[in-house]
Amino acid sequence: MVNSHWIIFQGLAAAIARTFVRFRHVLQIHAAGLYLLLRLPRWIGRPLARFIVRRTDHVVCVSRYVLARTTELLGYEPEASISCMGVDTELFTVTPGEDEVADPRILFVGRMVEKKGVEFLLRAMKRVHEDVPSARLAIVGSGELEDELHALADALELGPDVVEFCGSLPHEEVVGRLRTTSVVTVPSIVDSHGETEGMPTVILEAMAAGKRVVASDVNGTPDLVRDGENGWLARPGDPDHLAEQLIQALRDTGDTIPRAARETASDYDWTQVCERYAAFLEL
Repeated sequence: MVNSHWIIFQGLAAAIARTFVRFRHVLQIHAAGLYLLLRLPRWIGRPLARFIVRRTDHVVCVSRYVLARTTELLGYEPEASISCMGVDTELFTVTPGEDEVADPRILFVGRMVEKKGVEFLLRAMKRVHEDVPSARLAIVGSGELEDELHALADALELGPDVVEFCGSLPHEEVVGRLRTTSVVTVPSIVDSHGETEGMPTVILEAMAAGKRVVASDVNGTPDLVRDGENGWLARPGDPDHLAEQLIQALRDTGDTIPRAARETASDYDWTQVCERYAAFLEL
């Protein structure tokens, strides 16, 4: 049995091998490899994708969105399961009182690239700060747009007392910041290449910690976040709506949404994910 992740190039290698040797092939499709094929001319991308999928016994997509784009690529809907990556819920569980903070804090964790939507987060933060002057935003990560985003923060007059650019941090420190934040935001967009994220792991990590999550209604995020039930969804690329949702999350003092978030994360604990995934791998 071979379990390949990413349709290109791991899935292709397994499919070629399957042409000559019989084994069970389970392919997990993530957004990055899928976009690579979608960028190719259709007369190349579609036959290549069909070659791989037809030499696969079971297809697993990380989100409904990825399944929809896979269907678009193939020209037909494959028999597939949906299974995103899991989370170690115990690692992110917060004990009572551990997450108490003096100021309302918003945390972003991710690369500084277009599809992460940090530009719109900064523009939203301008309004958030006007409505909630004590609110603070921490941006963890680095990337090709780092200088541009620093310049935008300066242009918006969001000084270091409002927006902290933390750079890349060790995972242990990211976990610590996540435990002591008020809101975690994932403002992803569909970028200029027509691409977006698959399923940001930080969403499940935040939910496991019982944090209020504000994320864009894009790609796999709606598979996890139900607006007003276990988090908030914002229109992608709309800083005004993102600001409204962030303000609502900051002002939420009840335990209903944090409790629902923890319940959602528990369904994706690695023990649960592995149990479901094992069924795909059975010969």
